[in-house]
Amino acid sequence: MEYLTRDELKEKYNDRDLVRLSNEDDNEEEINWTVIDSTIVDASEKINEYLESRYDIENIIVPNTLKRACLFLVIYYLKYRKGIADDNDLNQYKEAIQYLEQLRDGKVKLSRNYMKDLNIYSQNEKRFTLKSNIGV
Repeated sequence: MEYLTRDELKEKYNDRDLVRLSNEDDNEEEINWTVIDSTIVDASEKINEYLESRYDIENIIVPNTLKRACLFLVIYYLKYRKGIADDNDLNQYKEAIQYLEQLRDGKVKLSRNYMKDLNIYSQNEKRFTLKSNIGV
């Protein structure tokens, strides 16, 4: 599952910035979608690492908070690979990771509105439904 689309990324960053972040050669004029798509996949996989122990990730309707976390990861990864990540980028990355840790640890939860079949996993990884709390 990917937590951010190309269009959502383009809503936050203009084409010129995406061209610069996605290409090794600063003279390129086109966005390198292969790099962008790969980075979105990397960031989404990182998010899955945190969520899959608690949530049935195939049934999540992606809330804006996860989209924002993915955006922060993507931008940090792109800037880091270019050697231009600054303190603000690092802080946003850390903010995203902290949020994911809180989700993983159950300190914050995704709203039921964002789960298609309302399934979560308990700490011992038995499957429970939010409606019944009876192991499946």
